Order: sequence, then structure tokens, then C-alpha cells
Amino acid sequence: MHWFDTIQNTIEEAWYKRFGYPVVPYGRREASRRALLVYLSPGMKWREDDPRFEWHQNLRQSRDLAGLLAERGFRVDVVQYNDRRFVPSGRYDLVVAHPGVVSSRIQELPRSGIRLSLRTGRHTSFIDRAMEERRARLKVSRGWAPEWTGLGETQEVYRGFDAIACFDGNGTTAATFSCVGIPVYPFRNYANPAIKYVEKSIPVARSGFIYMAGQLPLLKGLDWLIELFATTPDRHLFLCGGKSAEITRLYASELALPNIHSLGHIEMGSDHFRRLCERAAWYVSPSASDGCQGTALNAMAAGLVPILSEACGVDAGDVGITLNPCNPESLRLALDEAMHMSGNDIMGHSHRARACVESRYTPRHFREDWNHILNQVGAG
Repeated sequence: MHWFDTIQNTIEEAWYKRFGYPVVPYGRREASRRALLVYLSPGMKWREDDPRFEWHQNLRQSRDLAGLLAERGFRVDVVQYNDRRFVPSGRYDLVVAHPGVVSSRIQELPRSGIRLSLRTGRHTSFIDRAMEERRARLKVSRGWAPEWTGLGETQEVYRGFDAIACFDGNGTTAATFSCVGIPVYPFRNYANPAIKYVEKSIPVARSGFIYMAGQLPLLKGLDWLIELFATTPDRHLFLCGGKSAEITRLYASELALPNIHSLGHIEMGSDHFRRLCERAAWYVSPSASDGCQGTALNAMAAGLVPILSEACGVDAGDVGITLNPCNPESLRLALDEAMHMSGNDIMGHSHRARACVESRYTPRHFREDWNHILNQVGAG
């Protein structure tokens, strides 16, 4: 992202926090039906080619959803999910709401129309269990694990909603919401359309592995990766994103090794990202919990070969390596398999990774899934 865009982002965020986020109307003013989309509103006001869309595809998905609803004859109010200043008023024929401040206020309104709960991850009870399992393993390997009190979300967040729509690319995420007792409809995430395939030299890139995650690195398996790469100096681990203070403290000596590279946040699609893809053939994510991991899809779009757990929520078909079960031993075996794969096979997987994204995980597939959901709930 250009420095000017970074400054603009900072100023806008400060403005929103002080004065509230914009409520963006979308669709024909004279439309007879009203919809409320509670998700991410700032991107609704950006130009179509705004570089900030490259940061995360969810920002663009608010526009996609608003456009679909407008095509179906709704006038849509798009609201930031955590805007404490917005108070919903009037009657909405359809509400699509990510949990947060606004969603909880909607629950207190008299019932009208159809209400969909929008989820981008797995059910919190699944996440809490997965975190406890990862903490138990860390206690064994390091004798200590950070405290975890849980996400604190209860079934109350679904009160008054008719159905759940959730990210899910391989059929495993929707199942985590079965305990709620209302219909669950999956929809696919998509790779950022701006990401291009990156050519590389296999002799240079075969020993390079990219890890990308911004939050809850313990849940994403960062500790396992650090421990494994610390024992294999012929392989390079490129860490992109946050590590957390606990991980940094626990693995201070390992993180100082010359084959473990802490790079911080890297914009997908940036020149830095493309140069990194020239040095690495693989994207690795031993995650314990995702909805349909957008970072994995972006990596595959760039031609990185995926090494994914089932919990990444991505069906990559015959591309790459699946961690099943996902544990330190299967991860070690997967990394060994990757290192011994022939150059021709790596290139074949690389091209098929891009083809997999183009055939399954594009904005068109996202819209197809949402049109199906809207038909199923009677929002035609």
C-alpha cells in the first residue's frame, strides 16, 4: 500500500472512532423493500480500484452483498458491525448482520422480515475447544501456555435470527453451527482478484515456506512451525503477520535462527509479497480454526502450493498436501514430503493451485452461493 493510502486510512479510522462510521445507502431510493447489511461499511465509499481493497477481500464483499440485494429490489443500508453510534430504526424486510453492537441492538427491535446471522469463522465453542487443545500441547512442549478465558460468546447472539450464513469452503465449518438449532447456509470466500500468478525458480523456492496470520498465532500452529524449522536449517520459514508477545518470549532463541525470518505484516498483492513468492514455493497453515481461509486462497492464486489443515476450511482438491490429522507429527511428515517432491511436481501443483482458485473461489462463486442463500430464505 502506498504511503498516502496508509495516512488516509489512519485519518479515516480516527474520524470513524470519534464521529461514527458512515451509513451508506445502496440501491434505488424508490425501492419498495428495505434491507440492512451489518458488516463493513467504509469500503462502500471507496473507488472500485482503491488499493485498500487489496488488504482484505472482506471489505469488497460488503459491496458484493449490497449489490446482490439491490439487484433483488432492496434499498440497502450498509452499517459497520461495531458502530456504537448507529441505532436501527424503521422496518427492515431483510437483515444480514455480523455479530457486534449493531446486531445486538437489532435483536431488541420488534420482529419483522428475515434475519440472517453472518459469520466469517467457526462457532465459538469449536474455537474455544481447539484453543484448549493447542494450549495443552504447548504446556507439554514448553511447560507453559498463555491464559485463555474463551471468546465469551453465547447462543444469545443468535436470538431472533432465522438462519446462519457462514464462510465454508470444504463443508466442515457449517457443521460447527449445528448446535444453534437454526438452518445454516455456507458460502465460499474468494481470493483477491488483483493477485497475479508469480513465476519462480524451483531450485531457489523449493525450501521456502510462507506462514501468514494476524491473530491467535497459537490457534494457527505457529509454535509447531517454529519448533520444526528450528531443527531443519536447510528450510526457510517466512513469518508474515503477528507473533504475540508470548510466542516471541517462548521462542526467542529459535526466532533468532537464520532460517526463520520474521517479516511482519505484508500486503497481499504488493511488490514485497511478489518478491517473497519468488523465494518460496509453499504456503503452510496448520490452523485449528478458520471459516474459509482467505489468506490460503490468496496464496494459491499467487501459485504457492498449499499445505493446509482441514480446519482452514478450503477444499483444494488434489492440490498440495492436506494435514490430516493436524498435529506436529503430520506437519513434520508434510514438510519432509514437500522437500522431496520433484521440481516438475511442484510446478504442477503451483499451476493447479491457481486453477483451483479460478474454478472455485472467485467473486462469481461468492455471488452464486449468496444468491442460493437468499433464494432458500425467501428473499427473492
